[in-house]
Amino acid sequence: MAQLAERLGLEPGALRGYGKRAQTRSDHLAKVARYLGWKTAADGSREMKELEQFLLERAMEHDSPTLLFNLAREYLMSAKVIQPGAVTLAKMVGTARAGAGELTSQKVGHLLTLQVRQDLGLVLMFDAGLGMTMLAWLTTQCHVDERFRGLPGTGLAGYGA
Repeated sequence: MAQLAERLGLEPGALRGYGKRAQTRSDHLAKVARYLGWKTAADGSREMKELEQFLLERAMEHDSPTLLFNLAREYLMSAKVIQPGAVTLAKMVGTARAGAGELTSQKVGHLLTLQVRQDLGLVLMFDAGLGMTMLAWLTTQCHVDERFRGLPGTGLAGYGA
């Protein structure tokens, strides 16, 4: 407090009682924020609704809660909105991720016929011949059927070796 008092040109003891009244710091924060053009965002406010929409759109692109949390913080800074508490922001990220899952289901649900669901299930089952699931096999390395290796025009001469 002594450094602040010195910078403000006050006696060192002048700020001794600062903050004893619970509302003092909040009042001053509001005044400074207003002076700098920053806004607070109450629950249900336009700013919070815009943040919710922003998070839903980003959650459709990314699933990482940490990334979404950081994107929300950057969004709030660029909009000059005072960040709500970390718990509030984390809950908003969780809500956006759940909403993105529901929206994805709505958009692609009609594509998941019974046959497609069964085929996708097979990709996750252990295949004794491969020694792993088909999904693991598909994501490990390039596999080339030996019958095609070396055929002219295939460009497969060096693959899968």
